[in-house]
Amino acid sequence: MGAAQGVAIWLSNKLYTLLTVAFIEMARAMLPLITLAALWLASLETPTLEHIKAVSLTGVGCAISAYGE
Repeated sequence: MGAAQGVAIWLSNKLYTLLTVAFIEMARAMLPLITLAALWLASLETPTLEHIKAVSLTGVGCAISAYGE
């Protein structure tokens, strides 16, 4: 178990050396959109129109930023 955890940490850190900081931050900013979609798909929560608008605006902004990357 300890070896598997060590390999997982090593691989995730290795991935971070290959990506730019800007791309990592943009991917992190997309987390609310992914979370909202996963909750809706799993039927755990029904988002309101205001939630959809706010999260979509965040996603569009991140997509525009990621286009330049």
